[in-house]
Amino acid sequence: MKRIALLAILAFTSLIAYSKYVIVNVEIPGTLDYEVAKQADWKTVDSLKVIGGINGTDVRTYRRMGRGREPAIVGGSGKHHYYIYNEIAGTYVGNTTEGKLKYLDLSEANIVAGGDAYATAVYAVSDGDEKIVSVGGHTKDCYTEDNVVGSLMLSGEFSEVIFPNSATRIDAWPIGSIAWESLKKVKVPDSVRVLPEMLLWGFENLEYIELPSVLEGIGSQAFSCTNVGFGFKMNIEKFPESLRYIGAGAFYKGSNIFDYLKDISNLVYIGNNALQSVDSRSWTSLRMPSVVYLGSHKPDEYGRRQFYNPWEIADLTFSREACKSITDTRILEEIAKKPFFIGQGFFTPVLRSVKVRIDNPEMYGDTICVESKAFKDFSELNLEIPEGQWIRPEESSFEGCAKLESLPLSKVSRNVVKGCSSLRTLNLKTSKIDTKKDEYGYRLEDVAGWFEGCTSLQNFNGPAELVGAKVGLVTKDGCLFYNDGEKTRLLIYPWGRKNMDYTEDFANHYDGAFKYCSEIVAFNLKSGDFPVREMLNFPNLKSVTVEPSTRYKVIDDIVYEKGWTDEECGALVCYPEYRVSFETLTIENSWLPYAFYGKYPTLRTVIIPRTITEIKGLLPNAENLLKIVCESTTPPTLDEESLQYTRKKFGAIVVVPKGASSNYKKADYWKEFNIIEYDSVDDVADGAVVVAADGRMLMVAGADGQRIDVFSADGRQVYSGTDSSVELPQAGVYVVRTGAVVKKIAVR
Repeated sequence: MKRIALLAILAFTSLIAYSKYVIVNVEIPGTLDYEVAKQADWKTVDSLKVIGGINGTDVRTYRRMGRGREPAIVGGSGKHHYYIYNEIAGTYVGNTTEGKLKYLDLSEANIVAGGDAYATAVYAVSDGDEKIVSVGGHTKDCYTEDNVVGSLMLSGEFSEVIFPNSATRIDAWPIGSIAWESLKKVKVPDSVRVLPEMLLWGFENLEYIELPSVLEGIGSQAFSCTNVGFGFKMNIEKFPESLRYIGAGAFYKGSNIFDYLKDISNLVYIGNNALQSVDSRSWTSLRMPSVVYLGSHKPDEYGRRQFYNPWEIADLTFSREACKSITDTRILEEIAKKPFFIGQGFFTPVLRSVKVRIDNPEMYGDTICVESKAFKDFSELNLEIPEGQWIRPEESSFEGCAKLESLPLSKVSRNVVKGCSSLRTLNLKTSKIDTKKDEYGYRLEDVAGWFEGCTSLQNFNGPAELVGAKVGLVTKDGCLFYNDGEKTRLLIYPWGRKNMDYTEDFANHYDGAFKYCSEIVAFNLKSGDFPVREMLNFPNLKSVTVEPSTRYKVIDDIVYEKGWTDEECGALVCYPEYRVSFETLTIENSWLPYAFYGKYPTLRTVIIPRTITEIKGLLPNAENLLKIVCESTTPPTLDEESLQYTRKKFGAIVVVPKGASSNYKKADYWKEFNIIEYDSVDDVADGAVVVAADGRMLMVAGADGQRIDVFSADGRQVYSGTDSSVELPQAGVYVVRTGAVVKKIAVR
């Protein structure tokens, strides 16, 4: 009998040793360990269903039954983190288990407050590779709350997890300590309206997910880096219409879970990188009747666009009214912190049309923030914005949008409309301008370049409060000015205007204000000063007129100062480029600096009489000038900007009286030229081709790549080629031939 009893005990013990599935009813929270022990050896349980109320002590129990990851990062940035020290199999002192628990069913369990802390977070410093270097004194204990699945409440090598049906909330990273490769199935009850942050972050082999039938939000990184297994299934064919919120990185580097989300028209919030790697090419249009936030979707480390769409139409309404259907306070609080926003990369450049409007601007504001480069190079974009509503841009928000005709901006940012060739009107709300790039900031002179390519721009319009701003942007007569607190200066003249009516207000201007005014054909001068340099750079200028003025007189579009009488002319003020069609120009005595500021493409020679002793701003931009003839043996004083382009041009020469070359070779700026003296042997001939010699170095300018042949006086050819400088074998007289031009020169 004793033997039989012993065998029965051994058989029962064997059964216990190999039992896998255990159902326990926890009548008193905190006694799960006792209830499990009544049915099985801790070391053998791999499947557990819990019924009844459970608190933090019970959570510690089932955590010790599964083998998870240790430690786990739950917060922080850089080298500073909170690490969770989990009580899991193999780490629990005094009650070590083998960690065989794989299946956990909490569907009929009720989480209640109380009991021990089931995990502890310790502030720590890592070396950047998640290796703990030091541990600080800050700790954070995890406790249970009524009907709340808390962070890191599930830990181990689980293959299947069923959340409690009674749960009303799931906190961030509830299964963060579960081994990534093990989890196959997850069930979330209908009572939960929001999938939490990092719900399934990093899991590699999911096969099945059961989601609530009514779902309002998907938290940040909920499915980030999640890869589903072959034959993956969900309990729903598409995400419910109740879905309003997708947090940042929710599907980042993710899976085909998003394939179930075919229609996003009900969403009001899409976080940064929420839809990374999502293939939406099957979508042909997008209409979002109500939206609050469209996050950034910037290229990943491989340069791939993180969200692809070929949408032809985007109809967007920005309104917080749509948020009224959201019941979860966490989502509402997150949305309340954000402005109306369109991020970079949400749309792709094939987009042609976007209608954007704000419902009820009196309640929610009238401005939409557009991130840097959000619509950069959208060459076909047509943006429709109702009157009275504004765009707050960042750098290059609309750069390259060649079809935009008008834009309402709440500020001016770097390159915001650069290349917008169809832009005719720019409406401004405030006087604000982004002038800081780094600690040194942008120069206001650089702002003109932000509008490069806006060749159709006719008007800058600002509301009444902008006009007369003490510091900042000012608009008047369709032009853009800047007031620095002391004076107002012209910042940009509209570059699409064909006529320039110049007034006193234009007397002070920033460099570049007229840089791109390529369409100006008529310059109507009124009283006051005006920008000589800029005027002469207008390539299409055809006429200059002046209204009755006490200062200026115009004859054949050439501007002079007035003389003692109306019939007399004073100093030359401006010689427009388009008036110069000749090759030689003799400088008169009476001219103001920069009177000759154009490029003058036909001009080859300039003659400076001996009466001129000082030169300022003479022909700094003349493109084809080859020869300067100076009649004085004493070099006239030359400033840095005069003949600047010509000095840097190889082959340009200065011809001076015999015996004066040494004076010019010592003089500032003159010494940068090739200096030659008048010569009795054919001098240096007039015309486009110039031949000069410096010692035995022969120089030819103006040949334009044609072959150059050089012959000695006895007819022997000493050179043939296209080099513009040739070292001759000896002194003597040489004949130079290029094309139809033949010149003779003496070489000493």
